[in-house]
Amino acid sequence: MEIAVQKRGGPVKFVRRVTEPVQRLLDSPGGSRCPEVWEMDSGDFAVIGADITDEAKKILPPEVELGIEERIVMIPRAVLNSLKPNI
Repeated sequence: MEIAVQKRGGPVKFVRRVTEPVQRLLDSPGGSRCPEVWEMDSGDFAVIGADITDEAKKILPPEVELGIEERIVMIPRAVLNSLKPNI
């Protein structure tokens, strides 16, 4: 599936999901398909998950800086572990 999105340098595309379907990894109430990690045509990865920025930025370690355009996204360990064979 290719979905064009805008990036700072121009359009990029989502080219493949690199996580296992979430239903295989977690109890996913309501048929949610998140979290997911997608490889983009640039070779970078996009993470779709729970946005915990508002809560997490209050307790960030002092050496961590969060840019104005950055968000903190939580993904479960099982999802992250499922990436190993695919990246």
